[in-house]
Amino acid sequence: MKSVDTHLAEVLRAVAPLPPLPLPLADAHGCVLAEDVTAAAPLPGFDNSAMDGYAVRLADIASASSERPATLPVLGDIAAGARGGRSLQAGCTLRIMTGAPMPVGADAVVPLEWTDGGVAQVRIDRRPDAGAYVRRAGEDVTAGTVVLPAGSHLGAAQIGL
Repeated sequence: MKSVDTHLAEVLRAVAPLPPLPLPLADAHGCVLAEDVTAAAPLPGFDNSAMDGYAVRLADIASASSERPATLPVLGDIAAGARGGRSLQAGCTLRIMTGAPMPVGADAVVPLEWTDGGVAQVRIDRRPDAGAYVRRAGEDVTAGTVVLPAGSHLGAAQIGL
């Protein structure tokens, strides 16, 4: 009489993996990747705001504090999903939403909570560090990076990626 382990070993020797099967992404849930998946582009694809607030030039708010707030005119809004290419002129600010592209010339984002929330002009009570609350292009993943190695099981998060 053969043991279970002996039977299992014989069965496993007799089978081979199936060849890769191309599937639409919507049908791939629960499958296993046959090859590495690499990022075709950097993530994020552009510099963007990590939170709602105001895009600023740090030189314009160099001495901002709760005792001596800086006040700047607000030239408009940059919504998430907006196309890039806006510029920030000296002495002004733009309201910016989480995920929105950073305007050219902005050094940082001042969180909404550090301001009075102004629309036409804003009072800024704190100065952020250079680059604060900005997600740089490629910060999460650079183009060409393996994001899912062969053998990965595909669940919702992997398919979303």
